[in-house]
Amino acid sequence: MIDRETLEQQIERNGGDLEIDSEEGAGIAHGLEGDIGRELIARQDLKREKFTSIARLAGLLDKNLQGPPKKSLRRSSRKQAQ
Repeated sequence: MIDRETLEQQIERNGGDLEIDSEEGAGIAHGLEGDIGRELIARQDLKREKFTSIARLAGLLDKNLQGPPKKSLRRSSRKQAQ
């Protein structure tokens, strides 16, 4: 766990943004999908560089919320298995 002072220093150094691990960003996005009941990221969104900061993640999620719902990766993988 990172203390608040360290986070504040990182945010200040990054011009108001916070760098995150891309796996953390993807985890956040998938968690939000479960909360709102809608897929927010698609297969093409899963490139590592998409989730490297809070601002990039928020921008991607906002863009995807503005458009039609994405096809679920889970549903499409079940169809392929059948």
